[in-house]
Amino acid sequence: MAGVYLQMDELSILRVPRALKDVGDLVLDMKPIFLAERRGMEIGTASHTQAPELMAFFNSAFLLAARYMQALQFELVKAKDNLLKIQSDIIMDKLPNILKAKGLWSEKNPTGNAEIRQMVLVADPDYIAAKDIVTNLECHQSLFQDRKKYFENCYNSAKKLMGDSNFLHNKPNPNLVTPLQPLERSKEEPEGNSKAWDMDDFFGDAK
Repeated sequence: MAGVYLQMDELSILRVPRALKDVGDLVLDMKPIFLAERRGMEIGTASHTQAPELMAFFNSAFLLAARYMQALQFELVKAKDNLLKIQSDIIMDKLPNILKAKGLWSEKNPTGNAEIRQMVLVADPDYIAAKDIVTNLECHQSLFQDRKKYFENCYNSAKKLMGDSNFLHNKPNPNLVTPLQPLERSKEEPEGNSKAWDMDDFFGDAK
């Protein structure tokens, strides 16, 4: 089995929250990833004849993990932009009123110092939710980065099984005589001696 394209089912689905709630979660099918992880153990008992199939399989798994990483990276960029927007709204719109309510506001420094701003941010529900999405995406991206490296190692291990064998380089067996490989004349026979390969030498004289 060279590919890792299997039918998706609910048990194998990974749902990753996105920054934009109206588009729903990012849905990733983990069944091919799980299958590739299990097949990594086959490397230890595989032979060079199985190596090409394993190389194709892990190359496909590597590319799938890379596509998942690209999708997560796209969502991570949007999530960080959303987090920055929420942070800006809190500091510019909510923070002055919070400081006034607590008697900490001053005309000279209406948004307080960096420590106060950070304390207000980490207590805001919208900021917490947006920050959690960024952290979630980063963790999943790290997961697939590790899977990519694992599949790359499996591919390279399968490649080593090929070695310098004739199977790898498609070399002919030097012990076989093919129609394209003429028999050598005996060095003791002259070049023009047609009797060197007379059929009678093989079958004897006709009686």
